[in-house]
Amino acid sequence: MHLLRNFLLAKVFVLYCVIIVHPRPAASETNYGPLKVSSTCAEYNCFEGSHIADNDISCVTDVSEAECADLCCSQDKCQGFDYSKIFDGWFGAGRCCTSSISRSNGPFEYNGGTYKSCEKNLVTESNEYQYNDGCRSDICTDYFNDCCAPSGEPRGCSLPGYTVYEGGTSSSCSMYGSDAVYQCCLSAGITSNGLLGLIFAIVIAFMLV
Repeated sequence: MHLLRNFLLAKVFVLYCVIIVHPRPAASETNYGPLKVSSTCAEYNCFEGSHIADNDISCVTDVSEAECADLCCSQDKCQGFDYSKIFDGWFGAGRCCTSSISRSNGPFEYNGGTYKSCEKNLVTESNEYQYNDGCRSDICTDYFNDCCAPSGEPRGCSLPGYTVYEGGTSSSCSMYGSDAVYQCCLSAGITSNGLLGLIFAIVIAFMLV
């Protein structure tokens, strides 16, 4: 009876973990913004407090978000847009800048500012990076955004939920060596292997009580 009680307790604990512990986000989902915007030509996915520096096709003021999305639709090379509903400190409210590049290929920056950065879903899908266990080399915030940071150059990641880790790839860091290369990976959590190991250890502990 003692062993049976321990076994049942272990089973309950396993079910509890399965229900309440959420898995890491799939790597293929991390490039999509959590906010959605619809327009006459496309669906957009967006990040609040972010923008793509430069590479603007056009910038206008005093328009609505829907008008900004439609403006992008009317421009052949538009990949997405940055929109600020309120005064951003430089320009008037309703500021809309359409972009000629994808956030995957440009200097995308998460800075907590007034802009919402949106990109067409089809663009995001066509530029989707093949991540290695949730790590990527397109959101680095060193001086040249190339994941190469020699001689104490500050390292960082432009998207929330990512942390700087050693390793990765950089096309412009050959002269500095591998120690200067870094990557941005999803913040550490309980991985599937770690969770299984934890559950196994607890089951064994219950059985030995």
